[in-house]
Amino acid sequence: MLSNENAQLVGKIDRLQERLQVLERIATDKRFYVSMQIEDLRGAPETKELN
Repeated sequence: MLSNENAQLVGKIDRLQERLQVLERIATDKRFYVSMQIEDLRGAPETKELN
């Protein structure tokens, strides 16, 4: 129903706001390299250069 859909949309908005805050911190924090922060957020090992 409409109230259920509204609740789902509010949840999506909350998650998007959290993601936006992370991106804003990455874009404005000059103490760290952007690529290092992105990799930390992903939890992935650093990528190797392709030959």
